[in-house]
Amino acid sequence: MSSIIYLAATMMSLALGAKDQVAAKVTDVCKEKKYLQQLAGRLTAEISKQEGDLSSLETDLRLWKLAAVKQDKCQWRLYTALFFKATSLHLEQAQKVKNTRTKIGHALQLTERHVGAINAIQELARTKVTERASKHGTNVATKINIALERTTGGAQLCKPLGEHENIDDDKPTPDFNFLDTIKLTATSMMHKLMPDETLTLTGDSGCSPGQTNAPFATAINGCSNASGHAIAATATAKAKIDHGTTVKVFNQEKQMQECATQPSEPNGETAFLTKLGKAICEALITGAETVETLSDANGNKLSGDDLIPNAVRNCGAAFSNIDKPSDSASNKEFVNYLKTRYSDTTKVFKQTFGTNAGTTHVALRPADKTDNKPINQTTTPEQQAAVLSNSEGERIKNEVESEKENTVTASAVDFKTTEEKCEDKPHGECKEEDGCEFKVGECKVKEGVKAEEKKEERCAGKGEKECKAPGCKLEDEMCKCFSIMVKEHFAMMVSAFMSLVAF
Repeated sequence: MSSIIYLAATMMSLALGAKDQVAAKVTDVCKEKKYLQQLAGRLTAEISKQEGDLSSLETDLRLWKLAAVKQDKCQWRLYTALFFKATSLHLEQAQKVKNTRTKIGHALQLTERHVGAINAIQELARTKVTERASKHGTNVATKINIALERTTGGAQLCKPLGEHENIDDDKPTPDFNFLDTIKLTATSMMHKLMPDETLTLTGDSGCSPGQTNAPFATAINGCSNASGHAIAATATAKAKIDHGTTVKVFNQEKQMQECATQPSEPNGETAFLTKLGKAICEALITGAETVETLSDANGNKLSGDDLIPNAVRNCGAAFSNIDKPSDSASNKEFVNYLKTRYSDTTKVFKQTFGTNAGTTHVALRPADKTDNKPINQTTTPEQQAAVLSNSEGERIKNEVESEKENTVTASAVDFKTTEEKCEDKPHGECKEEDGCEFKVGECKVKEGVKAEEKKEERCAGKGEKECKAPGCKLEDEMCKCFSIMVKEHFAMMVSAFMSLVAF
């Protein structure tokens, strides 16, 4: 996805020869500061978006893992595949976000340092030199010491730009994607920005009038004390305070793809500005990358993914004979099955596997009592662990009870219904003589064949003692059907979930 962004930026640059026009208008430290603050805002927004997208992906994978607990075998494998896809994607995208966080963090640190230097020189410029009230004196007959101090009342370096003011009113937002160069002021040059300061000695007579640009010795020549000597101080802002150094950012032929070649041996403040330019470039490039999520998923996209078809194939016996699950040419029926189950529109996918799944209630045992909560309210690691561990505990308990109580082997008594004979059969084993047919990617009861007694009906109504037949179990004081196959699938998933997701 990021390569698409880079390609688009390159094509725009080549087509328009684009450069950031706002950067070209940075002619004083006030504008310099504003530009860097806007840049910092852009970088902060980009890392926030990437982290938000990554968090959304993590929410999805937890949702699908917990939702799988409550699904039948058909839905279970669909949710399981989504969980593994989201887990794989999360691991990959987390590394991308980590890299972006490092690059942007470095750029922000250097930017804040430079803005801090500008703030300092702006504050210093608001002061001026003036005469001290005391501490003046003479130590020889030919010298007088004039004591000075700094006070408020200096001149502004330049016009500060507020939050809603712009460097260029015609173009409020800089084109950071086309930032080839920018002029930044080295801290070693900032003293040159200070206002011109003048001390006026009053109470003299005999001075030559009309001198404006003379050395001190010439200006004071002929002056003598008349009465009431005093010193007055003034500070005047310089008309031009552009002492910026041109700093390279992007390679102008590969904007948003490649940084400019920097000087081989920069030194002093030039070295810092070079480092800042490179950091800005790298931060803009990584910040523009897109974190891939499953927010726009649907059956059409998921059926063409490598992981999803393979996971669904491996989780269902009906598809175990498929060699290349993502090959639509040789497995058209299976691919169509995925498209149908996951829906061909993103809207329906989100409703089914997002909203509806989130409102599904799951059992959790955080303490001495078992509780039921919607998945979207099961948000803490402790709650999620309570759901998975409780379900695993139920599976183990039912398995032990089944092994203890069922003394009649499956070969001696076959309670399989027509539906059970067809369920999860691969294409080659889906036999017509069993009343089955392979349709829409699944082995189902053939149309027209009368379904035999269902296990649910066989178990329903039995008392505690009678509810010991194979395939039955007592749950919530009711005798219900018990399928160990689904529970075995779930046990495998609990183990996988615990190993892949760090709570």
